[in-house]
Amino acid sequence: MFRTLSLCVVALVAVLFVTIGTKADEPSLDPFAESPGNAPFAESDDGRSASPSCCRSSSERTHKRRCCVPVKLGRVSRSERRILKALRTPTELNFLETPLRDVVDYLKEYHEIEIQIDAVALDDVGLTLDEQITKQLKGISLQSALKLILRDVDLTYIIQDEVLLITIPEVAEYRLTTMIYPVTELIAEGDRPGSFTTGGEALIPLITGMVWPRSWEDAGGSGWIGGVSFHGVDMLVISQTMEVHNEVTELLHSLCRVAKVPARK
Repeated sequence: MFRTLSLCVVALVAVLFVTIGTKADEPSLDPFAESPGNAPFAESDDGRSASPSCCRSSSERTHKRRCCVPVKLGRVSRSERRILKALRTPTELNFLETPLRDVVDYLKEYHEIEIQIDAVALDDVGLTLDEQITKQLKGISLQSALKLILRDVDLTYIIQDEVLLITIPEVAEYRLTTMIYPVTELIAEGDRPGSFTTGGEALIPLITGMVWPRSWEDAGGSGWIGGVSFHGVDMLVISQTMEVHNEVTELLHSLCRVAKVPARK
């Protein structure tokens, strides 16, 4: 009960943080406009927010609120932005029984980002920096490559303290990031925007049932999801691991594309 109440407070603070930060720069009450204190989770190559296809071109000009592009609670540093961008860029590698530490050194140099290994956590489960990696990949994103490489040795990664940290799943499970997702455009037309009624509530079991089902609080995990409306905007507030946020974002963007969401004038 206390944990749920605490998360609800975090959710409200998150929404207030984004809205207040926006008011300082933009009087439009759009809580998802970019502001110095807020960096979107997804961004284009030029550093600006990357909108899904259903909200681009003329739609984007008539409706600034970006369809399902999440905003992270708190400031995203320049180093973190560089890591997020690198995770989406293509990579190539060819390792045959190569120590994990050498794989990390290669990826650090290739992508020009800081990558560290959580040696203490690895030691706790009997793993070392010399775990052997055998993998040949080309033409896929660094994000996907890391999943494939680390899965073989029961490891994962998080972004913490401005570095990409390779660690064990047990550590990553409790290093959660809170993100706010605008979902007004995905709620059924019969619902009144800003009420977070039937359409919005239907998204919650869809997400928790399709994206890492056992990672959510109701299933015994640490992730949390809730819906809230503020200034006429329907939002999902989610505390989860980076990997889960990636998949939630992909799911919502896919729904947005399939629904061919129009701009709200």
